[in-house]
Amino acid sequence: MKRSIKTSCLMMLGIFIMLTAGYWSHQDKAYAGGGINYQVTIHNPTKLTCKVTVWVDKVTTAGNMGEKTISPGGSATWGTGAWCPIGVTGKIYSSADKAWLKMQDTNCYGKKQSMEWAPACCWNTTMDVTRKVGVGYPNVRDDDYGFSK
Repeated sequence: MKRSIKTSCLMMLGIFIMLTAGYWSHQDKAYAGGGINYQVTIHNPTKLTCKVTVWVDKVTTAGNMGEKTISPGGSATWGTGAWCPIGVTGKIYSSADKAWLKMQDTNCYGKKQSMEWAPACCWNTTMDVTRKVGVGYPNVRDDDYGFSK
């Protein structure tokens, strides 16, 4: 009986090591010139400047790929390597308030969601900056703007 428990534990440990080694070799391909490189592109058709951060799934936590400023009518693209995108966050500049206001956190499916619980999307994705709340209202508030697929 003791031998079978010990054997089972060693087999499970071996399987775990093989799975994690395979996962990490997959992640390294993107940075070693390998084939995987997911892309996230954000278009800003609004008349306001925004700062956008792309988030990816880094095994046990969300990691950001850096913030980029996007001018009105502009766009920006992030290469995430083999890290699967999970969503975007951002700030939009209100010239009336002379302040950066928070945009809605949006997962890679285009739904409002915190990055802590967002699902991974292992494919390229494109989103637009859009007004989500207060359309037709001249003032801009936190969470009025977000991202749409």
